[in-house]
Amino acid sequence: MRPRTKQKPVGELSQAVKKLREALGQTQQQFAQTLNTAITTIARYETGRTPKGQFLSRLEAVATQNNQIELAKVFRDGLLRQLGSWDSTGYTLDLEPRDDTERLYVASVLAVLRNEQYAKVIPKLNRALKQAATTSIDKFDWFKRNQQAKQTAKEMARAGHTPDEIATKVDIPVDEVRQFLNWLRVEDLVKSQHR
Repeated sequence: MRPRTKQKPVGELSQAVKKLREALGQTQQQFAQTLNTAITTIARYETGRTPKGQFLSRLEAVATQNNQIELAKVFRDGLLRQLGSWDSTGYTLDLEPRDDTERLYVASVLAVLRNEQYAKVIPKLNRALKQAATTSIDKFDWFKRNQQAKQTAKEMARAGHTPDEIATKVDIPVDEVRQFLNWLRVEDLVKSQHR
């Protein structure tokens, strides 16, 4: 007698794959044909293996084309989690191509992502873009922290002149106020040396 193996819990993406198939009224075989993949791939995705990368993009497209908006969002969010994303709420990001060279690069990346014939290139593209994305995210996060720091500094300036006075009015521990003020002095010093 074989010992029972613990079944892995089915995640949100796996559940969404099955829900999409069922919403289309398709068997696993039909759904595999719709997605241009093997039935075993669909079976694995429905029972716990997490779909990744380009396959998530295909699932999102099929869901969108069939007016399954909530499922499309699940697949899009899954892809964003895999690629990495950041919260840009309240900020305008200049991400439109500025010239023909940038338009060509954007079009090339989209061609790779949207055409099955380039599937072998996607892992290399992901590795190359991940470093650039990480750098962009770090830079954007620094900008957001800097903007928040400026806002905090304005609030502190309105609250009082001494760290004790500021701490009382803003309801922040005085040690944190002192650390923040020291950080602002260092930042001003660095800026003045680079002018």
